[in-house]
Amino acid sequence: MIDSAGGQISSRDYGSLTLQNETFWSNLKTALENGVINVDNCCIDISDNTCRSVQFLEGLYPCILHNSMATFGDNMTVYTPDTRTAILARHALYNEGSLYKIIESGGNRQMLVGCLTKDGSYGVI
Repeated sequence: MIDSAGGQISSRDYGSLTLQNETFWSNLKTALENGVINVDNCCIDISDNTCRSVQFLEGLYPCILHNSMATFGDNMTVYTPDTRTAILARHALYNEGSLYKIIESGGNRQMLVGCLTKDGSYGVI
C-alpha cells in the first residue's frame, strides 16, 4: 500500500512527525474497517528510515515489540511505540532489507517479519 501511495506518507521537521498523504491513511483505515487488513493477534509497525515509528496498530497481547500490556484491536494507539526492542528490530530491517526474527520475553515468543518499501524510505514489521 505504501509503494502505491504516490509519495511520502510522513515527514519529520526538527524531530516532529507529520502524517502526509491523506489518501493513503484513509485507504489504510478503510482496509482495516473492511477486514482487508486483519490485525487480530498481531501488530503492524510502520517506521521511516530514522528507525522511529510513523504509526502502529496493536492487536496483540502482550506485544513484545512495543512492550504493550493491553490490546487495542484495530485502533491506532497514542502512546510512544519507540521501545528499545522496536528500534533494534527496525535497525536490523533497514540494514538487511528484510526481517525474519523470533523474539522472546518472559516465556513469550513472537515472530517478526518485515520488509522495506521499494525506495527504502519506510519499513513495515
